[in-house]
Amino acid sequence: MMLALPEEGAREVFADRRSVLVGGGFPPAQAVPVHGGYRVTGQAGFVSGAHLASWVFAFAMIVDDGQPRLGPGGAPAMLIAVLRRNECELLDTWHTMGLRSSGSHDFKYPDVFVPTSRTAPLAPLVNPNPLFSGPVYRARLWAGHPAFALTGLGTARAALDATVELASRKTPNFMTQQVADSRSVQRLLGRAEAKWRAARAYVYETVDELWQHQLTGEFVTHEHAIDMQLASSFAIESAREITESLHEIAGSTGFREGSPLERLFRDAHTMSQHAFASQARYESAAKAILGRENDWAFFRL
Repeated sequence: MMLALPEEGAREVFADRRSVLVGGGFPPAQAVPVHGGYRVTGQAGFVSGAHLASWVFAFAMIVDDGQPRLGPGGAPAMLIAVLRRNECELLDTWHTMGLRSSGSHDFKYPDVFVPTSRTAPLAPLVNPNPLFSGPVYRARLWAGHPAFALTGLGTARAALDATVELASRKTPNFMTQQVADSRSVQRLLGRAEAKWRAARAYVYETVDELWQHQLTGEFVTHEHAIDMQLASSFAIESAREITESLHEIAGSTGFREGSPLERLFRDAHTMSQHAFASQARYESAAKAILGRENDWAFFRL
């Protein structure tokens, strides 16, 4: 788990059960060590749910005398710092093709003091305090991937349902046959439905395998990580391909702003660019399979 705070900090952040914790990872902020904590300065984007935030977390490099502190292996030492919402500035930057309602704006934090109790090293979770000893935390950094995968599949499911409804009532201009009676439409819809069911089953099967392993008291393995990455990337890719097929079925109805298919098409394609599950992550998973040096940090932690 990325955010295994010390017990004191965790109790502070989650004292209110309604607390909403949001954050962005890149570019990394700078964390300058001072007495009792760090001075954190930076700005990060893609902070989904920014308007709902109670707390904001920042990924930061530890900087000593203007230079990044190096950790084992020569990589910069990284931490996650949790800042109070009123110490951060929300910047209205989320103007996008899709996923507009996620509110994934930038947050800026200028020289904010963060006590050590509200920081955690960006590293594998080892010997956690009692608050983070449950099985869910044994997913290491892979707990978030299913959320992206299932959001994509939810988008594709909504598009499938909308297309079935549309095909049952629409007769194209200059045609006498309803869309639902077209053999080419039936083929496209059948393939899209099968692809959705296959991707969903893949994700659920993978999550279940990881969860059963975590219930034994063990952390997920490198092989589990490969499985989760592949399942997530396949789900997002499938969602994009499904909305493309359904857009073809919808015809002119699909590109009108009043149609849900127009929005779902944009959302699925925007989601397919997310770093967690983009096409490039297939390469990252393959490097892990082949034992090659990996460019994706999640396989190195």
